[in-house]
Amino acid sequence: MGSKVSRVCRTQEEAKKLYDRISRFYDLFAFPEGKYRERALELLSIKTRETVLEIGFGTGHALVRMAELVGKEGKVYLMSSS
Repeated sequence: MGSKVSRVCRTQEEAKKLYDRISRFYDLFAFPEGKYRERALELLSIKTRETVLEIGFGTGHALVRMAELVGKEGKVYLMSSS
């Protein structure tokens, strides 16, 4: 199966400004994300004491669940440009 890679036509700073502008609306258009988030977390099969890196975490709704899954002895790290 072939895949096409598209060139990103904006800078990281331009992307950050866009996400900063729209971030207040995330919850308005992210409401159907719950079932997909739960399925993704299930597929990740996060275990107690693991370390998780979440890149581009959007609404952040999965972070609480990730923290619950890794427990007090695990760690969840976050990275986002906005």
